Amino acid sequence: MWPIFLKFTVSASRVLNVPAEDALKAIQDPVFLITLNPLVVGWNAEPAKPNHYTIRDRLLFLGFFNTVISYTCDFSIRENGVDSETQAGLGTRLWSKWRARPISDEPGKTEVSEETTVEAFFLNMPMIIRTLKASHGELMDSMKAKLEEGRYTPSSGRTEMNSTARSKQFPGRYKLIPCLLALIAALMMYTWTLVSILLPVLSLLYWLSKTSKDPYDLFHLSLNQIGDDEPPKTEWLNMGFWRNTKVFPEACEALAMKLTLAAGYQEGDRVLDVGHGTGESLVFLLSCPRIPRPASVTGITSLLSHHRRSSDRVQALQASKTSESAPVVTLYHGDAVFRPVADKHPLDPKVAATFDTILALDCAYHFHSRHAFLSQSLRKLTKGRRIALTDICFSPKALSSRANRLLIKAAHFMPGENIVSTPDYVRVMEEIGYVDVKMEDISEDVFPGFMGFLSRRGFAWWLFIRILSCYVGLGARFVIVSGARRD
Repeated sequence: MWPIFLKFTVSASRVLNVPAEDALKAIQDPVFLITLNPLVVGWNAEPAKPNHYTIRDRLLFLGFFNTVISYTCDFSIRENGVDSETQAGLGTRLWSKWRARPISDEPGKTEVSEETTVEAFFLNMPMIIRTLKASHGELMDSMKAKLEEGRYTPSSGRTEMNSTARSKQFPGRYKLIPCLLALIAALMMYTWTLVSILLPVLSLLYWLSKTSKDPYDLFHLSLNQIGDDEPPKTEWLNMGFWRNTKVFPEACEALAMKLTLAAGYQEGDRVLDVGHGTGESLVFLLSCPRIPRPASVTGITSLLSHHRRSSDRVQALQASKTSESAPVVTLYHGDAVFRPVADKHPLDPKVAATFDTILALDCAYHFHSRHAFLSQSLRKLTKGRRIALTDICFSPKALSSRANRLLIKAAHFMPGENIVSTPDYVRVMEEIGYVDVKMEDISEDVFPGFMGFLSRRGFAWWLFIRILSCYVGLGARFVIVSGARRD
């Protein structure tokens, strides 16, 4: 639920001088992966739930004070590796993919790669990212050393581990004065955040937890509801284009329409829809009477619950049609950016399929990174055809101020590399290789209408508006950007 909960992806890989079967056996051993983590001080397996573990990590709070956190992790063994899903406190969730791939031209060598996507409360995200990058790099190096030196021992049958040895890396005693000074400095640094952002956010989270069984995945359904007594007929999840309407679904569809027009979408196109949420943009492409029908639609979204809901909705829609020439629909669950750990991905360079139109509706500012997504998409575009995105960037004046830049980065609403000015956005696309790059700033038809709509939804949404308005006040601009692949 941007901007309160953010997503970030961290990836790493190492080339191991071991056969692929040895590396695969190791990464498919959950206990081995758990104990490689330098932060882990204990774990327990649950016999009734195969591959379900409760894990304890030791961390530093404010850089000084020891604390132990507990979380659960479920492992799913795959043919070429293992997937895991972690549930931690304050709504933090992590999804990891480990893969072992033999290097074809170097017998006896294997590339082991890991990709972890984290979803967390935005104030926690900087600390989580720092911890992930540091610990997972050390984890990879430890794995390489143990496997290459033959020190890996299968851990079958082990159900529990408690260790105090690792706690020595965090000394338990500190002089009183340095600790007090550090605490005072930290409190001063976070005072503005606590007063202006944290308290409204916590109030909003509490309200959402009381009104929805799944506040992070399906909160947008209530926004699509028009009448008090009728369930929502649409499931849009974007900020909308509000020029001629005050109705949320109409504004969202208007923004989707502007995006398809900017992309030069035509009848019979092979379309890639990235970040489609619970599938309303897919339904729009497949059934809106005001646009032509595509030959095929491919979609990818990062939340598994959204992927499953989209699949069910598309199947129901296709089943209701009697035409034998219904478009072919292929949906993927995964990150927008292709990485080697992906089992199947529409932007995989090894797959020959290309697309006539690529759409990213109100999601590209989340990508890690946008530059990587644009580069991969260019290779998948048919020559002469276009990609179109609705996106957030910043006015040149906003980014000319060092103080503004620091505040924007501190908010951590998007990866730092995605924070660019409007002219730099166009320049980067041209440097990647796009031609005929066009940008339309529609901020005045998006932010005021969206915030005005939310202001009528009650006090909790007013709190959300306060957060969004701070971001807009820092110079955020909502734009439609498109570019073509050279003929």
